[in-house]
Parts: sequence; structure tokens; C-alpha cells
Amino acid sequence: MNAVKKNNNNNEQQLAAELENQAQQQLAASLADFGKQLMNEQQQLLQGYSAQILAKSQSQWQQRLIEQEQAYQKLFKDWQQTKQQLDLAAPVATTDNQELADLQQKSAETTRQMASLAAELKKAQQHNASLSEREISLEQQLAELTKELDVEQRKTQQAEQALQSAQQNAADPEELTQLHSELEQARAQAHESKLALQHMKTSLQQQQHEAQHNAEQLAELTASYQALQQTAEEQTQAQQDKLQALAISQQQVRDLEQQLAERNQLLEEQQQQHDELKAQLAELEAHSETLQAQISEFEQHRNELADSSAELGSELTRLQAEFVNINEMLTHSQSRTKKLEGQLDHAVNRQQAAEQKQQYEADQSREMIRQLRSQLAEQDEVNQQHTSELEQKIMEYKLKFEYAQKQLAVSG
Repeated sequence: MNAVKKNNNNNEQQLAAELENQAQQQLAASLADFGKQLMNEQQQLLQGYSAQILAKSQSQWQQRLIEQEQAYQKLFKDWQQTKQQLDLAAPVATTDNQELADLQQKSAETTRQMASLAAELKKAQQHNASLSEREISLEQQLAELTKELDVEQRKTQQAEQALQSAQQNAADPEELTQLHSELEQARAQAHESKLALQHMKTSLQQQQHEAQHNAEQLAELTASYQALQQTAEEQTQAQQDKLQALAISQQQVRDLEQQLAERNQLLEEQQQQHDELKAQLAELEAHSETLQAQISEFEQHRNELADSSAELGSELTRLQAEFVNINEMLTHSQSRTKKLEGQLDHAVNRQQAAEQKQQYEADQSREMIRQLRSQLAEQDEVNQQHTSELEQKIMEYKLKFEYAQKQLAVSG
């Protein structure tokens, strides 16, 4: 594009040089013929040259305005997409906050359940210690009853032997009656001791069975407490993961807000450049109208010169001066056109660089949001599964503990 513009400028300068050379040759050949022919040729060349420059400039500037408008529309579309991403990311951050609050509530409930289960575990341990003490006491009582039964059995044997000896020796009937009574009394006491011993053995067996059952419940409560403790640790880790994910989401929201602010600034700069180009185009059109007016004035002077050949010399000199001025104005217009073209190229380059950067950042933001949503969905599914399993286990433990309390109440 720059080469074409440079070539066009060279062609325009070459045309101006040829025009001036042609005028000088015609002036040297014939001053009289130059007065008429030069004016006609100058008028035609100036009109064609002015029309060509005006049409070309207007076409170029209109095309640049269209390109600028298209770039503005694309930038505005990118701004809308960034705004939409920000609107989508903000509810995700809010959802993360709600999920974090739910996790904290579940963690608090788990902590409360752990405290309750720890109290139950301590109570069960105390009860187990009490059962152990009762079992030791029953074993001691059983040993004492066994000794007493041995004593009663020896007394019974001694009474039987005394009665047999008295019967063999034909003792006094009253003595026999007394010995017989003592024997029956010894047998009754031995029978009572035997029944008490049997009852004590049964109580000891029941106590041992209850102690074994309580030990099993204690082991189950201990396992439940450890499982609940593991769940609490997992919930704590889940909270930390959620906090980290929330921090990432919040950072992404801040990044999107920063991108939105930058694109707002780019939109404002683009709009300002667009307005400046419109103003410059209007100024160029006004300058072209001025140039057309000068050409019309030049034509009027040519007609006057044609009617007054006596004033041809001085008028020709003035017209040549005006022609030089017109060439200078055209040169100035070309210089301004080059300057505006450079500004437009700079704006287009900045716009292309901004578009490439925005497209890359938008792709990165969309990929990051997609990954975060996927991770949050997976984490939520795992948390829900763990919560359901924990609630089911806690319900089982509560039922087992209530059953153990009932059994302890019956045993008591």
C-alpha cells in the first residue's frame, strides 16, 4: 500500500513538472498562441488533476472510515463478549461462596458429631471399666462361695458320719434326733450354698457376656470415631481446595474486569480516532472546495485575458504565480495526506495488535473458566457422596449405641 501511495505521489509530481515544462515551451514558441492555448491546457490539466486528487482522496478516506468503523464494531463485539464472560464468572464466584458456606456448615456438624461421639466413647469406656470391676468382684464372691460350699459339704459329711456312728452305737434317741436335725440343717445350708454358687456362676457368665458385648460396642464406637475424624480431615481439605478454587475464580473475575476496562479505553480511543478522521476528511473536502473555487476563479481570469490580449503579459505573470501557489497548495495537501495516511496506518497497526491480544486473552479466559467449572463439579460430586456415606454411618452408629444403652439398662 505504501509503495502504491508513493508511486501515486511521484506520478502527481511528474504531472506537475510536465505541466510547467509544457507551459514554458509554449511561451517561448509563441506568446500570442500561449495566451490562449496555455490557458486551455492549464484549465484542463488543473481540473483533471484536481478532480483526480479529490476523487482519490475522498475514496481513500471513505475506505479508511469504513475500515475504521469495521474495526470499531469488532472491538465493540469483543467488549460485549468480555462483558458476557464477566457476567458468567460473577455467579460462579457467588456459587463457590455458597458451596464453601455449605462445606463449613457440614464441617461444623461433623465436629459436633465427633464431640458427641467422643462423649459416648468416654462413657462406654467408663462403663467397660465398671463392668471389669464388677466381674472381678463377682469372681471374688464366687471364690468365697466355693470355699463356703466346701465348708458346708465337710460339715454335712461330718454330720452324716456322726449320725452313722450314733446309730451303730445305739445312742440315745434324743441324741439321734439332734444329730439327724443337724444333718438336715447342714444339707439345707449346703444346698443353699450350691444354689447361690450356681446363681453366682450364672451372673458371672452374664457379666462376662455383657462385658464382651460392651467391648465390641466400644471397638465399634472407636472405629466410628476414627472414621468420623477421617471424614472431618477430608472436609477440612475440601474446604482448603474450595478456598483455593474460590481465590482463583475471584482472580479471574478481577482479570476480566481489568480486560473490560482496557477494552473500554480502547473503544474510547478508537472512537476518538474515528472522530478525528471524520474531522480531517471534512477539512480535506473543504480544502478541495476551496481549490475548486480557485480553479473557477482561474478560468474567469483566463476568459478575461482572452478578451484583453494587451494585458496578456502582466496577466500571464500573475497567473503563473497563482499556478505556482496552486502547485504549492497541492504539495501541501499531498504532505498532509501522507501524514494522515501514516496516522491511519499507526491506528490500524495498534488495532490489529489489540485484536490479537484480546483474542488470545479471551481464549485463555474461556479455557480457564471451563476447567474451573469442571473441577468444581467433580469436587461437588465427591463431597455429596462423602456426605451421604457419613450420614448413613452416623445413623447406624446411633442405632447401635441406642441398642447398647438399652442392653446396659436391662443388665443394670
